[in-house]
Amino acid sequence: MVKIRMVDSTCFGNWHLHFNSQLIEILSNIASVVEYRGAQNIGNSKLNIKRRKLFVITGSGKLRIILRFLFTLMNDVWQVIIVPNDEIIVYCFDATVSVRAVNMINKIVKKKVIMFRHGSMEMLQTSPSGKGIFYRFEYNLVKQFFLNKNLNISTDLHFFVLGDVILKNLSVFLSKDKVKHFHSIDHPYNFDRNALIKERVQTSKLYIGTVGVFNEYKGGADLLQLAQILKRKALDDINISISGKIEFDISLLQDAEIDLPSNGGKEMVSVEELKDRIDKLDYILYFYPVNTYRLTASGAIFDAITRKRPIIALRNDYFEYIFNKFGSIGYLVDSVSEMADIIYRISNGVEKRVDYDFEQIQDLLSVDNLTKIFAEQLREIGFIKK
Repeated sequence: MVKIRMVDSTCFGNWHLHFNSQLIEILSNIASVVEYRGAQNIGNSKLNIKRRKLFVITGSGKLRIILRFLFTLMNDVWQVIIVPNDEIIVYCFDATVSVRAVNMINKIVKKKVIMFRHGSMEMLQTSPSGKGIFYRFEYNLVKQFFLNKNLNISTDLHFFVLGDVILKNLSVFLSKDKVKHFHSIDHPYNFDRNALIKERVQTSKLYIGTVGVFNEYKGGADLLQLAQILKRKALDDINISISGKIEFDISLLQDAEIDLPSNGGKEMVSVEELKDRIDKLDYILYFYPVNTYRLTASGAIFDAITRKRPIIALRNDYFEYIFNKFGSIGYLVDSVSEMADIIYRISNGVEKRVDYDFEQIQDLLSVDNLTKIFAEQLREIGFIKK
């Protein structure tokens, strides 16, 4: 009988809720019993999931963040000590603050430990310059553990990242001994097959835009540049929109005649309005810098896959990986000017519109499919019987 304990000492509210919800579904499909220890309301639909509330410090104030670091460290260490030997313990969120202590203790207690790694792995290729004290603190922890040539990883401690390309890129940074402890599974997602997705009404106007929080990092200057290029091409039959909270100079967006949400982007957009605005789009735009998403997955692309809308995006490793492994869902370009050229050709009918196979991608990234893959990986590392 397979028993799994899923531990999350960090997340609360909606923080990482979608991934955690899908992961616990996968675990419950594999194990006879799953015990969830965390603070989120997940796993209620399965009878074989037991929930034990774990105290998690909420809030974003400096004192609360410091206390959350301390409680995360204590909780994670305590869990690996008390978990029975016949259970697999899965830390679902970046356990950066506790990974060193858990590794050290596990050399003694020899438990079956899995840690999922997310955004903090990007710190292996970034600089802390200009970042806040908490970023620098986590940055140092990541570097001191994963790049420490004198530090050996416990035999039964394994790390999972969300995509084969991330595993491949990690081999550039990590020693061969550490890479052996890393494995890959794709990001699971709950694609609501029963959700109403409005068919895009074909008109002479082309609707394109960004989805989700919009800021400088997610394309502030690039979107304005794109709008200017399209304006110079005298393309008046294109609507450019932003659907999400805006953390950018709204006056610049208004001057560029960008279509904004009903609340002006001052707050998060309601779920219903967000769905309606996405369903009106012909293409979703992504402007992430080319050197991002090399060591972490992007959840943003799942908005497009869920609502079955093709994308036009600046090329990065993760998006290219999705296209190569699961099939094209639009266009990847190397510059804003190339993006403008694609949009120009689509608008003029030179570039024919394609019906992309979103159903196939949803099947491959579904909980059912990834359950089979993850179960096989657990067999390969010896955590469950073959």
